[in-house]
Amino acid sequence: MSYRLLPPGTRHGNTDIYARISVPGKRIEVTTGTTNPRLARRFAEQAERELYESYVLGGPSGTVADAIDAYIAFKRPSKTDRAYLDKIKALIGKRKMASIAQADFDECCLVLYPGRKNATWNRSVFTPLTAALRHSGARPEKMRPKEGKRGYRILTAKQMRLLIKNATSVKVRDKNDPDLQALLILLFYNGPRISEALNLTRERTDLEKGIACFDLTKTGEDHWRPLHEKVVTALANLPDRGDGRWFRWRTRSGARKQIKKLLDLVGIEFTPHMARHTFGDLFIEKGGSVRDLMDAGGWKNERTAMRYTTKRVERVRKAVNRL
Repeated sequence: MSYRLLPPGTRHGNTDIYARISVPGKRIEVTTGTTNPRLARRFAEQAERELYESYVLGGPSGTVADAIDAYIAFKRPSKTDRAYLDKIKALIGKRKMASIAQADFDECCLVLYPGRKNATWNRSVFTPLTAALRHSGARPEKMRPKEGKRGYRILTAKQMRLLIKNATSVKVRDKNDPDLQALLILLFYNGPRISEALNLTRERTDLEKGIACFDLTKTGEDHWRPLHEKVVTALANLPDRGDGRWFRWRTRSGARKQIKKLLDLVGIEFTPHMARHTFGDLFIEKGGSVRDLMDAGGWKNERTAMRYTTKRVERVRKAVNRL
């Protein structure tokens, strides 16, 4: 075995399992993206094969266009990601994937998105192109542009209630939208990611017991969580469309369009993921522990969960004054 798994906390505070992979002439360390040893081993074995093909056998054959076509056919990426890949394919599709290097990534950024921020380049070029090449076994040497440190924005309880209250004023086909208010209540009072909320089904929900099983898209695991009583009431009042889903939207973009109408109405800056930050912050504000927050929101470790809370001065002051 030419790889070694490094548990969380052993590599500069890593929260996931790292894999140290060695082949003749090359050694790398990469995150496996999981804390599950079985999944980490599968990731390391695949990465080992890809690294061997790239640095010992001379890299995979085929062009960038071949890699992109294979990735689209197998992974079925979103329309947005596919549009990114189509632009890249038109620009450098004829080049051999084994020869792709930093200069090719930089060219795509500068030609396709001139003058844009690093975050745009990462989202539109580095992430989709890397995914397509890795799918075909290519592991190009590259360095992603650094992005500024993200701030984690939250809403106040008053702003949260204002959004929920006015959601019933948003129209769909000249009628009040029955789904929007229920979606916001779920996002704010249980803290799921928007994709988890939209994928929630009636089969995986027990309103009598007040629990639901969310698909955790980042961890690849299912997680049963207690539902807030307001969420139970909101879901119970939704119409049954016969498809087993609580919400009519199949993609995030459909829900975001309705949310934008609401924001134009109330004048509040908001994104669906801010509801997750708000949930975490208010949970701690009301006296909940970090351990309970992890269970309530589906976080895998304390460090990740704490990113979703703010360090409020008054909260710290109250804690200090209890001494």
